[in-house]
Amino acid sequence: MCACESRKRKKPRMYYAGGVEKKRKHLIDLCPGMKGVIVTCNGMEKLCVTDSYRLLNEYADKLYGPEVQGASGITSSADFDAALSQELQDLREKPHRRFQSVESGAKNVIFIQCEAPVCPTDLVHYMLTKIKEIATPCSRHCHRMLPITHVCRAFQNDIRKCASDMLAPHFHIPDTTKQFAIVYKVRNNGTMIRDNVILWVAEAVNKGDTYKHTVNLASPELVITVEVIKSVCCMSVVKDFYQLKKYNIQELTTASPNQLYNIPKVPSVEDDANPDLDTTQEPGLDTSSHPQDKID
Repeated sequence: MCACESRKRKKPRMYYAGGVEKKRKHLIDLCPGMKGVIVTCNGMEKLCVTDSYRLLNEYADKLYGPEVQGASGITSSADFDAALSQELQDLREKPHRRFQSVESGAKNVIFIQCEAPVCPTDLVHYMLTKIKEIATPCSRHCHRMLPITHVCRAFQNDIRKCASDMLAPHFHIPDTTKQFAIVYKVRNNGTMIRDNVILWVAEAVNKGDTYKHTVNLASPELVITVEVIKSVCCMSVVKDFYQLKKYNIQELTTASPNQLYNIPKVPSVEDDANPDLDTTQEPGLDTSSHPQDKID
């Protein structure tokens, strides 16, 4: 083998550098103690994050007011200089946002962390209710937007304790009986058993036999969502779960074929105001006289 052939086979390291996928900038990992919104998508996670920021900020402004308030109290040059220096100091520090994307640990799953005073359950319920009323597509990349109020480690003791703390304001009320359901989903975790997790959460609802809440899988008043992603467990209590299409934005804004093509509803014989109208007759067919109807 000549030297020229060996040089052709041996490629420099920089030759392969262009084909190596660039690593995404490291985000904060999802960890216990956080609260926020789980957003699912079908690929294109970056565009999904952009859509999530836009929707959450739009409806958070209506509930909690704008995130950045203007310096309306400036009346003199001294106040202006103080406000300017404070703004420069804030820019040097780490920016504080009420919504921040967090590394969830699962593909096509995004976690948007929420900061006070934003309540994930109130915000998402308000947003989806308004979207349902408008019935207009508002996002191409976001599918489900599920609020999360409690995050703990995916172990039995942690799940039991976190579930008890989360369910107390909703179920641990004397002389009240509510119907509930538990919705469980696991991703990238092979140790958590579905039936065991549901049993731990169900025991925390009634706290043994202290309360008499019942299970209703068809039309529950409250739904307890449990999302296990790798080594963390995300939980929340939501309302109108099935009325809001399981918190799926795409399903809320999907039009039926009749609405999509503006096809009018065909009235039935019972709903017709004219009882003499024969709806069984085909258009253009005259059945007033037939040869077989004549009697010789």
